[in-house]
Amino acid sequence: MNPSSLPGTNATVLAEDGQHSSAFFLFYNPASKCWNFAVSPTDTPTATLPCVIAPDQAATNTWTHLVGVYDAVAMTESLYVNGKFINLVRNVSSFAATGPLTIGRQRWRDADAGFLPGKISDAQAWNYALTPTQVSALYQRIN
Repeated sequence: MNPSSLPGTNATVLAEDGQHSSAFFLFYNPASKCWNFAVSPTDTPTATLPCVIAPDQAATNTWTHLVGVYDAVAMTESLYVNGKFINLVRNVSSFAATGPLTIGRQRWRDADAGFLPGKISDAQAWNYALTPTQVSALYQRIN
């Protein structure tokens, strides 16, 4: 992904819609100025989201490879930036979203939001949790 600017509101790369909220969010957070990955435990307009936050600030006009991994069995969410494991949050769960996978926006408080000002060259989703080795292989394939 390659943002043309870093907005003053959340900017979402990838999400999956529920009725009120997305089940997960891979996004830029203006409060931290970093990439974040969050999984929503409930499909409610005001869900509290546990987040994995990248330590380095996001850059404009620079391609960045982002991977968010939700492992329902281990109850963890993990974030990788440019093939590097950032961190994980434990004891997370998500609801079973029935809406579409969305690129460049999220569903939040009953509305489409978090529109991304930038380019996304490729988006992929799996129905299982990727391992660190698989994430590294994905990153190596594009570099």
